[in-house]
Amino acid sequence: MSILFYAESVLSFLFSILLIIKNGSGLAVFAAALGSAYSIWNAFCIFSFFKKKTVSSMLVMRKTMEYVPYIFMACFIMSRAVQSGEDRSTLDAVLALYWIVLVVYNRILLFRLKDKRLPKYFPELPEILKKKRSFISEILDWADAILQAACIVLLFSVFVLQLYVIPSESMVQQFMIGDRVAGFKAAAGPTFPLSSFRFPQIYNYKRGDVVIIRNPHYENDPNNELKFFTSQLVQYLTLTMVNINKDEGGRIKADPLVKRIVGVGGEKLMLVDGVLYIKKAGEKDFKAFDESAYAVWDLSKLPQSSLKYVKDVKMNTEDLNRLQSVEAWRARVNFDEAEAEAAALVKKMKEIKSKPDKVFSAKDFLNKAQYLVTQMARDNEAIASKILTTDGGLTWFEDFLTSWKKTVKTNSFNLYEMRNAQLDILIKLSFGKLLVRNAELYKANVSEAAFSSDVERQAIINELGEYLYYLALSSQRNMDEFPKGEEEYIPENCYFMMGDNRFNSTDMRHEYQYHLEALNKDDPMSMMFVTNVAPRYIHSSRMLGTVNLILFPRARFGLVK
Repeated sequence: MSILFYAESVLSFLFSILLIIKNGSGLAVFAAALGSAYSIWNAFCIFSFFKKKTVSSMLVMRKTMEYVPYIFMACFIMSRAVQSGEDRSTLDAVLALYWIVLVVYNRILLFRLKDKRLPKYFPELPEILKKKRSFISEILDWADAILQAACIVLLFSVFVLQLYVIPSESMVQQFMIGDRVAGFKAAAGPTFPLSSFRFPQIYNYKRGDVVIIRNPHYENDPNNELKFFTSQLVQYLTLTMVNINKDEGGRIKADPLVKRIVGVGGEKLMLVDGVLYIKKAGEKDFKAFDESAYAVWDLSKLPQSSLKYVKDVKMNTEDLNRLQSVEAWRARVNFDEAEAEAAALVKKMKEIKSKPDKVFSAKDFLNKAQYLVTQMARDNEAIASKILTTDGGLTWFEDFLTSWKKTVKTNSFNLYEMRNAQLDILIKLSFGKLLVRNAELYKANVSEAAFSSDVERQAIINELGEYLYYLALSSQRNMDEFPKGEEEYIPENCYFMMGDNRFNSTDMRHEYQYHLEALNKDDPMSMMFVTNVAPRYIHSSRMLGTVNLILFPRARFGLVK
C-alpha cells in the first residue's frame, strides 16, 4: 500500500518541475523549489509512517497531505505571477488538469486515513486514544482549522462563487449601491488562476441574465490580471469590505462589472429614443423589444420601497418629458417643409445684408470645431456679424441651411440615422433663425441691453437650449446599429450588456473617452456633438458568471429575478 502514498509525492514533484517549463522567472523557480521541497517532505513523512507505524507519524503524514492541494495551487499562481511572451496555453491546460488529478488522488488517500477507516486499511496501527490536550496543541489546532478554512474559501472563490459589492446605481432597481451579491461561476466555466485555461462552460447565457463581467475598458495584461486576482481574494476574505484594485491615480477600478445581457450572438441592436430594436440574422427589419420588465428611465416612478435606497436620481418625470418632447419634434420633421423654411431664412438674410457675395465658396468660413452645437451657440453673435461683413457669408449661410438636402433624398437611413438627420435639420433651422434675428438687430443698431432682452431672440435661444439638453443625454438614449454593416452580427458566444438604470450606466454602449460625431455623417456641414458611444460586445471568456443572490443588506436579501 505504501506505493500508493509515495506516488502522490512523485506526482507533486513532477508538477513542480513542469512549472518552470517555458518559464525562467525568479518566482517560477522559487515556486518549483517550494513544490519540490514539499514533495520531498511529504515523501519523508510517508517513509516515517510506514517504517514506524505509530499514531504520531500517521498524524504528521496526514496533516502534510491535507495541504497538498493548497500548496501546489499556490505554487502554480506564484509561477504565473510574472508572465513571459511565450505561449503557455497548452502547458496551462496540462497543469490545470494535472492539479485536479492530484487533488482527487490526494482526497482518495486522505479518505483512507480518516480515523474510523484506519482499522480497515492499517489494522496494525494502535487505536487513537482521546487524551487531554495541552494549551499549545489547542492553539495549533485552531490555527490549522482557520488556515485550511481560508484555503478552502479561496478555492471556492476561484472556482465556484464570486462576491461583489455594487458600487453605483447603474442597475437600479435590481441592485442598489452597497448591495453585496453572489455570482455563481462554476456553470460559466471558471478560469484557472492567472492562466489561459478555462473549464468548459455548462450554462448558456440568455437575454435578461444579470452577469458579472470583466471590464473590457481595462487591458488584459499580466499585471492587471495579477492585481485583479489578488484584489478578488482580498475582497473575498474581507467580505467585500476592502478593495485594492486601483488604477495609477489611486482610484478604485470599475472591474468587474454587473450588467444585464440585452443582445446575444446572431443579432444586431439599435437604441433609438430609449427603445431597443433587435434584428436577427436572416430577418429583414429591426423589431422593437419590450424591456419594461427591467429597464428604468424615470427613477421617480419607482415604488417607494425601492426609491428609499436610491441616492442619485439623475432623471425625473419632468426632465424625461423634456427629452421626449425633442424626440417627438424630430420625428415629425418634414423634409419638404424644412427645405421651404431654410429657403425663407436665406432670402431674409440676403435682404438684411442687401449686398450680394462676389465669391461663391464658403469652405473656410468656419472650421470643423465651430460646427459643434455648443460652440456655435457660444459663437452665434460673432457668426452673424461675420455673415454681414464677410464676402462669402451669404454663400456659407445658404450652404449651411441646405447642405442636408441631397443626403435625405439619396441615402437609405436606418431609424437612428434618420432621427439624427432630422435633429440636425431642426438645430440648423434654429441656428438659422437665431443668426437672422441677430442680423436684424445689428442692422437696426439696437442697444446691447435691447439685443440681450429681445423676446424673439430669447425664444429661439430657449429652443436651442432644449436641443443642447437633449444632445447632452443622447448617448444614454440612442445607439446606432451595432454591429455596423449589413451582414455584421454579434458573433456566437459573445454578448452585449447594458445597465438597467440607463441614465446612470456606463456600459457596453460607451467608452471612457469622448469624441466628436456628426449628426448626419453624409452632410458636409453637419452639426457636431460630443458623445462617448462606441459599442462593443463581450466574449463569454470575459464573463465570470450569473448574479443569483443578494446577500446584504438583510432587508434586500433574496434571489435575483
